[in-house]
Amino acid sequence: MSNQKYINESDVLVIGGGMGGLYAANAAAMHNSNIKVTLLTADELGSGGCSKRTHGINAAMNPNDSVALHIKDTLEGGGEINDKNLVNVLCSEIIDRVKELESWGIELDKDEGGGL
Repeated sequence: MSNQKYINESDVLVIGGGMGGLYAANAAAMHNSNIKVTLLTADELGSGGCSKRTHGINAAMNPNDSVALHIKDTLEGGGEINDKNLVNVLCSEIIDRVKELESWGIELDKDEGGGL
């Protein structure tokens, strides 16, 4: 079957095979098991911005960290031109999203103490 046929028969089309794309495709399928979800990627699955080739997922999961510090670091890393509202949402919700990914069975790298 050609890729075009998969695209034409999809109820949901997700473009990108990184963590965001995988999350979106899985969330769509979990929301409604009767829909057809197609995920398109230019590379192999999991090779996007959260892959081991980059820096992974950043979240304030360490007891010595906080959402406020994560927000500060993200704004500084973006040269203070980030959309502050989006940074607040990202940093406030990422801990729950990481826990959700783990509940789906996604294995994330951990340190010796079991932390992310």
